[in-house]
Amino acid sequence: MFERLQERVHEWVTVPEGDVRAAVRALATDLKVIGEGAGALTYAAMTGEGHAQHTVAVLSGGNIDPARLSELISG
Repeated sequence: MFERLQERVHEWVTVPEGDVRAAVRALATDLKVIGEGAGALTYAAMTGEGHAQHTVAVLSGGNIDPARLSELISG
């Protein structure tokens, strides 16, 4: 599978954990979408600096502990 992705993916992006936390918060407060960390990862990458102009992001996963979500939203 990795070999197939290498043929099709033009750029790999790493995202700091703090950006993922901020993405979970922004999704919940601004867009009213609940996403767990892994699901919000693509949103974090897409909204970070230096992302490609044409970007596809799959947002998935709402399986987050409500207490953890509250903690992230509170900052």
